[in-house]
Amino acid sequence: MLQKIKRERDLTILITTHYMDEADKLCDRIAIVDHGELKALDSPIKLKASIPGKNTLEVSFSATPPGWAAACSSGLPGVESVTGEDHVFRIATQATARRRRWR
Repeated sequence: MLQKIKRERDLTILITTHYMDEADKLCDRIAIVDHGELKALDSPIKLKASIPGKNTLEVSFSATPPGWAAACSSGLPGVESVTGEDHVFRIATQATARRRRWR
């Protein structure tokens, strides 16, 4: 319902929630308030990018493309390691503020 209202009307909607996935999906900007003090205010993508950490992506193939793991290890920025067993690979990356668009 909120997504429909957001799409169809030119309104500002204020939502309060403890569920970050809900805020991520519904909001253009998120404010984080702790004991009445504003701690952060930005778009969901910028807030998530500001938190350091690691990401792991798991990819599986019915038939692994030739040289796929080597291409990921050497050809993608931020990739720390690629491990695989059978046709399942895990790509470990350091979380950064940069975003890459895949085409």
